[in-house]
Amino acid sequence: MTLFYPVCRNQDAHGSGHYGDPRGTRLHHGEDMPCRQGAQIVSVCKGVVTKIGWPYDPEDPNRGHLRYIEITTDDGDRVRYMYVRPFGGIEPGVKVEAGDRIGMAQGLLDVYPGITDHIHFEVFDSKHVYYNPLIWLANLWIGQQSTPVVEPEA
Repeated sequence: MTLFYPVCRNQDAHGSGHYGDPRGTRLHHGEDMPCRQGAQIVSVCKGVVTKIGWPYDPEDPNRGHLRYIEITTDDGDRVRYMYVRPFGGIEPGVKVEAGDRIGMAQGLLDVYPGITDHIHFEVFDSKHVYYNPLIWLANLWIGQQSTPVVEPEA
């Protein structure tokens, strides 16, 4: 397996994927990390799976299949991996360690033609105050070059 240093989605037909970028009347709360559909996603931290959810209405015929995994750290931070289908056995209450495989990246090109396939990675506290995920990752992984995206060896 190969771990990649954080690379964020730059400008494409749907905007830019950086933390704080404008999204209509709000700001982007995470970092979009480019990866191929089917890339295996690992947890960047130790914690407990607290939610398997939908970033959009599950009844939406175009986007309702998209999922996310939320992991709560020992410090209470919540880490969300959006556009990730969880692997079997990844469900609320399951404890994970940093590096554990938690799911597979879902494709976005059918939903948003012209977008760069990616996962959306965001971190917030118990009061729903969002952190810059790259700074949070740097503080978590000082000296290590790792992201949640794992690509299989060729």
